[in-house]
Amino acid sequence: MTDSNPTPRWSIPQMHSVLQCMATAGRAILDVYDSDQTVIATQKADRSPLTEADLASHRILAQGLADWGWLILSEEDTRNHAATTRSQADTLWLVDPLDGTKEFLRRSGEFAINVALVHQGEVIWGAVHAPVLQTTWFGGKHYGAWRMDADADPRQASAIRIAAPAQRPVRILASRDHRGDGEATVLARLDASEWGPATCIQQGSALKYSAIAQGDADFMLRLHPCMEWDVAAPQAILEAAGGAVFDLHGQPLRYNQSESLLVPSLVAIGDASLPWRLWMEPVSA
Repeated sequence: MTDSNPTPRWSIPQMHSVLQCMATAGRAILDVYDSDQTVIATQKADRSPLTEADLASHRILAQGLADWGWLILSEEDTRNHAATTRSQADTLWLVDPLDGTKEFLRRSGEFAINVALVHQGEVIWGAVHAPVLQTTWFGGKHYGAWRMDADADPRQASAIRIAAPAQRPVRILASRDHRGDGEATVLARLDASEWGPATCIQQGSALKYSAIAQGDADFMLRLHPCMEWDVAAPQAILEAAGGAVFDLHGQPLRYNQSESLLVPSLVAIGDASLPWRLWMEPVSA
């Protein structure tokens, strides 16, 4: 039987147009980031910060992606967040116009733009653009994983790959804002194993996943909720680079499949042979 909704595929020029749109949004973010004016930060309903840069990036991305005709599910536009609206979309964009707003406000430079293409619950392509670093990572199923300078031609991008076998001691990524007792327990258990003591790398936003995808880190555990647009794009890239992002049961994450857009917890890993389940077992009495 013919699939009435085949998986979207596109050419390098088409892919390039999305990456150029992200680079344009990145420049708009930097205009706010580099200005002498005070960045206006307000709070959304979930008490997360919202700045002029979030909104400027959203406007550019929404306009640039509209021509494709697929639903755009952006963090900064709640009109499409209702399950009754998005459940009708077989193919959609998941967009975070400014992933790591707290890092933006700290002026750490560790923030990014995330754009992912999802089809029937599966992320098939994604891109992460870091405006300060002027670097873009992109890739997905059937496309490979790549890194390039902003505004470059994708045909000049460099292929990236996870580190396999994983480095010893293992290099684990930790968030500055989302690290609790559970993560600390896993890290202590890892330190006591043959893979420790772990080298702990602090990094913000989706750049954590890109570090694993290009072989600069090995493992990340997140036991605090995040949103689907935080994870979809980096998952596409990391999977294409040979790694994985999955839930605590080892199942790949899927998108737009439930009432909520929350991702309760996740594991991101390069070398799949790492014994991450052992590190997460309950402590013996």
